[in-house]
Amino acid sequence: MNRLTGTAVGGGLALALLLSGCGGGSDASEGPAAPTGSGSTSPSQSSSDSAGETPSSTSTVEPATGPLLEAEHATMIAPTGYRHIPDMVEFETSAGGSRGGSIDVVTLGETPWGSDEDLDEAVRLTTRSWPAGRPDRLADVEIDGVPAFHLAGLSGKYTALEEYGALYQGDLVYFTFSLDNINSKAKRRAAIESSLATVRWR
Repeated sequence: MNRLTGTAVGGGLALALLLSGCGGGSDASEGPAAPTGSGSTSPSQSSSDSAGETPSSTSTVEPATGPLLEAEHATMIAPTGYRHIPDMVEFETSAGGSRGGSIDVVTLGETPWGSDEDLDEAVRLTTRSWPAGRPDRLADVEIDGVPAFHLAGLSGKYTALEEYGALYQGDLVYFTFSLDNINSKAKRRAAIESSLATVRWR
C-alpha cells in the first residue's frame, strides 16, 4: 500500500508525459498554469495556513539522516527513521516511515522532458495526474539553487500530498511527500524540509 501511494502521482505523470510527447505544447482547453518565477503563486493558491511555509533547501533545518535516494541527476536523503521501500519502477525510488502501520512515503523520481524550460507545462501535467482532486500551486521555490514548482493537496482520505518538481539536464526531477495527516502539520513540514535540505544535483 505504501509503495502504491508513493508512485500514484509519479507514475501518472510519466504516462501523461508520454501521451503529450514529453514537454509538448500545452492544451489551452485545460487553462494555463500560473506564471513561474521566484515567489510566484497561482491565482487559486490555497489560503490555508500551509501557504507561506514553503520549504527550500536553504531552510535552517536539521538535515534528514534517513536512507539515500538516488536518481540520475539528483540525490535526496529521506527523513530520519525512514527505510528503503523496494522499487517498483525504474524511474522512482522511495522510503517509508518505520513505525508499524505507517503510510508515510517519500519518493524521488525522474522522467525525460527534453529541455530545462516550461515549468508551467510540467505543473499542468503533474496536476492532471494528481490522485485526488486538483492540488493547489503554492509559491515556486529553489531547491539547491534550481527553480522548482510546489503543489499541495490530498492523495486520499488519510494522506496529505506535496510534490516539488524541477527541470534539470533535460529531465523532470520530482520529489513527492505522501504523509499521514494524523501527523501534525508542523511534523509533516519538518520532515519535508529536512529532506529538501539534503538535495544535491549531479
